[in-house]
Amino acid sequence: MKNGRFGRIHPNNNFHLGADGWGALEVAVRFSQLDLEDTGFAGGKEQNITVGVNWHPNPHVRFMFNWVHASVDRSPVK
Repeated sequence: MKNGRFGRIHPNNNFHLGADGWGALEVAVRFSQLDLEDTGFAGGKEQNITVGVNWHPNPHVRFMFNWVHASVDRSPVK
């Protein structure tokens, strides 16, 4: 942990059509919330959930897909 660093993902088996290697698959889920209220400003609150899938066929290529669902609860005007 002391020597942590950012780097690319190295799949155990790179993708090869017709072979056993499929690369690496990464799945992520995130929930976030934002308070948009301030003095004299009724912005409401926003919540969103993100689901992401990353496929790394080899250390040099990444395909990414993210789906985000956001909802805003607006406060009545003050």
